[in-house]
Amino acid sequence: MSAATIALLVCGFADASDEFASFVQPLLAKHCIKCHGGEKVKGKVNLKEIDSATQFLTKAELIKEMVEVIDARDMPPEDEPQLDENDRTKLLSFLKQFLHQAASSAKNKPDPIRRLNRFQYNNAIRDLFQLDRNVFHLQEKLMTRQTDYLTDHNGVMPDKVDVACLSLTQRKGMQWVEAFPKDLRATHGFDNQANQLTLSPLLLDSFLQLSVSILESPDFNEQTVGNWNDYFKAPANDHDRTKSVRGRLSRFLTLAFRRPVERATLDRYVAYARAKLKDGHSFTDSMKKVFSAALSSPNFLYRSSADLNLASRLSFFLWGSGPDQELLDLVSKNQLSQPKVLEDTIDRMLADPKIERFLDSFPSQWMQLENVLGANPDRAKARYFHLMRSYRDNERPASTQMVLEPLLLFDAVFIENRPITELIAPAFSYQSEFLRNWYARKIALPSFNAEEFAQEVEANEKRRTELQAIIAAKQKEMKALIPPAAEARKKLLAAIKATQQRINKISKITDPKREQVRRAREYENVVRRQLLANAFERIPANDLRYGGIITSAATLTMTSGTKRTQPISRGAWVIEVILNDPPPPPPNDVPPLDENAGPKNLTIREKFAQHREHPDCAGCHARIDPLGFALENFDLVGLWRDQYENGRDVDVSGTLLRKHDFSDVVSFKEALVKEDRRFAKAFTAHLLRFALARELTPADTLAIDGIVAQTAPEKFRLRSLIREVILSNPFRKIETNLASPGN
Repeated sequence: MSAATIALLVCGFADASDEFASFVQPLLAKHCIKCHGGEKVKGKVNLKEIDSATQFLTKAELIKEMVEVIDARDMPPEDEPQLDENDRTKLLSFLKQFLHQAASSAKNKPDPIRRLNRFQYNNAIRDLFQLDRNVFHLQEKLMTRQTDYLTDHNGVMPDKVDVACLSLTQRKGMQWVEAFPKDLRATHGFDNQANQLTLSPLLLDSFLQLSVSILESPDFNEQTVGNWNDYFKAPANDHDRTKSVRGRLSRFLTLAFRRPVERATLDRYVAYARAKLKDGHSFTDSMKKVFSAALSSPNFLYRSSADLNLASRLSFFLWGSGPDQELLDLVSKNQLSQPKVLEDTIDRMLADPKIERFLDSFPSQWMQLENVLGANPDRAKARYFHLMRSYRDNERPASTQMVLEPLLLFDAVFIENRPITELIAPAFSYQSEFLRNWYARKIALPSFNAEEFAQEVEANEKRRTELQAIIAAKQKEMKALIPPAAEARKKLLAAIKATQQRINKISKITDPKREQVRRAREYENVVRRQLLANAFERIPANDLRYGGIITSAATLTMTSGTKRTQPISRGAWVIEVILNDPPPPPPNDVPPLDENAGPKNLTIREKFAQHREHPDCAGCHARIDPLGFALENFDLVGLWRDQYENGRDVDVSGTLLRKHDFSDVVSFKEALVKEDRRFAKAFTAHLLRFALARELTPADTLAIDGIVAQTAPEKFRLRSLIREVILSNPFRKIETNLASPGN
């Protein structure tokens, strides 16, 4: 942006220069320069260097950050003089105006090219060939819906559903097909971000082999490929083979490359197919080879500016795959961008069965739920968490049940278009029998009282003596039958046998240790059956401590250590996922907390109070600690506790965003719900980042504000937020990038 352009913007900004000099600069000098312009500049932000509104306008990213920290009351720090509320409101208004000017005038960068991730690759192959199975096992798919409630719901989620987490099972995809490595996760947990989806020479070679192995797999045949006849069945007349090849390749390449294919490109693929036919290959084999070549092309593997049109962006956002023919037809007719057509298209795509892919990717990655499958709490502290680990063919620890609860809640909020605050404090939840018992602490080692058992043995001995007397009497009665009556003898023998069985039963266990083990094994078998069950039922949230994604066993377990809870990890999760305000990494020169230091009767809060005294830690801990300690009533696997193991009471009291005091986890969640606009803004930022598959810019921040304002009257309903993300300028605006991925 030129200096002349900046000057014009400032002049048109209602005496912005005067306002900056008379109000903003003095306020920054009073409250900010001490840390951000003094002898030691914190956070690499030096406000002292900014001496004019013109200069300020060139720093859109800085203005965005200032808006965020002041709006979240993170700045000034808690131990510094605070802004007067009127000054704070005025400053925010001024900064937002400046941000609008700076972001609107900044030159937009073209969208970077990015390759397909594993999830998108699998889905694209399935769609292109209408395959009835996955290409390879997707561990990132955390929930398998065994009840089809996405396409036949009438806006209401069923009360009972069958779902399972099969991520840890040793499932295979198509024969002879090996998946490429799982994709790296970006800072916010998503695996579709452009800056992570690079293509090394080694990975490119694996893609070449992968495309061949898919079409040569024994599982790729007439029964599994839904459009086999359209692509692979030889035409009846050999004279029509060349014409048939061109027509088939034109349709396929348009879908595979996600845009109309150029004539020169089509000619090359047709020539390749004809060469294979000339070499004596069958029509089917020739088509397989040419399709394999297409699937190893950068035009398929990369999403570039050439195919980053609105149809492609829509399909990858909602369906995790390339656009279908209907979307491409709308683009070719220049109709998709028309408001009514776009609205109808959104409705169609949300109702399509392929919307399952959005629900398989965004919520689990947003909530970072894959981490719970790697949780490994101490076996002595969480015996039943690991119950299935010893069964090689049934690796279903408790985490595979836990992870389904928040995912089912997200499904319900999506299907019923509920306000997103119900993800935090819902009126219901979906739980299995195992989870209901888990939260009620009914899953625990069976109690065993040695004294009671001794009394039980004594009573059994007395009863056994009585039964033996009965047997003796029956035997005497039988001998008295002279001559023996056959029918009477038969009845007496049956009575003697039944009585002896009763004696055997009550005499079987007399060792208390053996009895204790027997009862434990019997109970473990019950728990195992619950872990293998897939039935989840909708239950009302009668106990407000539970319910919602924050206080789900999945979240609480994955943010704990192996032997104790980790309030800082829990607080960091809340601040990242719920508030979208991740703290910077801790300084390298700060040693980790020494848990063994100090008296043993200290609580975790008291130990961290000493740790946070470090000047470089205090600011972040002031934001994170209240969020993490609010959840301390839940142990390392999400079970309720009122006291620590040392007998000290758990203290969860704190203040949210410096304005909402809370005394327990219920009031903590209520405080978060009161901040519904802040949560909606954070959630929308995550949603937009996932939709655009890139990091957000200051201009995107303005769009997020617009989406939040647009959905506020409906209390930020989930489908409404998705719709407004699609209708936003960042999503609909496609930048031109002359770089091409090649053929």
